[in-house]
Amino acid sequence: MRRAISVLALLPLLVVGSSWAQDPLEVTPYYLVIDSTIESEDAGDWAAAAAMTARAHGEHSQGNVFATYRLLTGGPDEKIRAFFPLEKMADLDGWISNRQILYETVGKDRGRLVLDDLELEQSSSERIVAYSAKLSRPPESVGASKILWVVEVEIEKGSMVEYSALALRVKKAYEQAGGEQTWLVYGNAIGGDRSQLTYLYGFDEFASLDDWPSRIEVLTAAYGDKEAARLSAALESLTRTRTSLWALESELSQLEGKQ
Repeated sequence: MRRAISVLALLPLLVVGSSWAQDPLEVTPYYLVIDSTIESEDAGDWAAAAAMTARAHGEHSQGNVFATYRLLTGGPDEKIRAFFPLEKMADLDGWISNRQILYETVGKDRGRLVLDDLELEQSSSERIVAYSAKLSRPPESVGASKILWVVEVEIEKGSMVEYSALALRVKKAYEQAGGEQTWLVYGNAIGGDRSQLTYLYGFDEFASLDDWPSRIEVLTAAYGDKEAARLSAALESLTRTRTSLWALESELSQLEGKQ
């Protein structure tokens, strides 16, 4: 976790004194997102260190709240994505580092060993993403789902306005259908490509997917065959998409803050 640790040392204490679960319709405005890749031979030692770090945050009076996910598709190396919620950018002003959290909970000697094992990761990157209420269709309550289906949409340069208009029509079609499928949309605010949007679809079991209609089915029901095909073609002409499935790693997460 070489790069991520250096950046985290400069970043804030996130949502101290609260749990991950949000009140109904209360969506986190920002996330610090850290992506890490760990070689398979180092994954065990790294995970043990990450789990101890998560416990240390839970025990510390100023520990951070975060959810950690593991990529289910791909390989052979382990890919980890951690979400640290931010209520406002001003939260960046009060960071307490992993080092301090570990030293004050497990002691300096043990803390140094844990920090060394966290540096076993092969690579890492970080960014802050901001919520788009306009494009999202949030659930009634928001929390750390057991599984995340992530759709990363890269939009052709200069086409964000056109894409947004099309995406709003898709959202309207789902609202007319009245189904249970919901999603959150975040755009890169600091770091990352500003032309990329990330759609987060959370669920707790794969059986939930059996009830999700395809986009073309929803569009056809709302607008008819020809308009549905036209909308789909327009979206495909403006975007490139990448999908992935991620599973919540509870032992590597800290979902309950100190009250």
